[in-house]
Amino acid sequence: MRITKIKYDQDTVSLEMDTPGTDDKMTLKSKLDPAETFTKALAALKKYYIKFQEYEKLDPKKISAVGIKLFFAGAENKMSVAIIGVRELINSTARQVQDSPTKAVEATQDAAEELVGDDCEKAIRKLILEAEKYAKGNRLQKDMFKE
Repeated sequence: MRITKIKYDQDTVSLEMDTPGTDDKMTLKSKLDPAETFTKALAALKKYYIKFQEYEKLDPKKISAVGIKLFFAGAENKMSVAIIGVRELINSTARQVQDSPTKAVEATQDAAEELVGDDCEKAIRKLILEAEKYAKGNRLQKDMFKE
């Protein structure tokens, strides 16, 4: 199975997975906190979300990346990504959840497409790895007994 969506927002981790070439899909939702490496990998995507959305002039403290959506195309299953972000609004208590424009992670035959860049690709692959670990049970370890 491959991961097609990773989201961690409002204390819930959501992972969506599918099996290429089949109709098999699976969703995992959990309130169990992810490991610190997962949250750090997700936070590393914030700067790319701001860049893709052209939010450079906005206050970065009011913006966060909360996930990614992965798309696979062609016989070679070339990967593209949209980063899911949240922005606090100035005149509202609501938050704006918005996907970035979809960007290619791996080059396809379309020479006009824009690639995410090496650093962003590394950050995406790190988050995918951390999500796979989460699905296998690697979660934040908490103290059961406090003194």
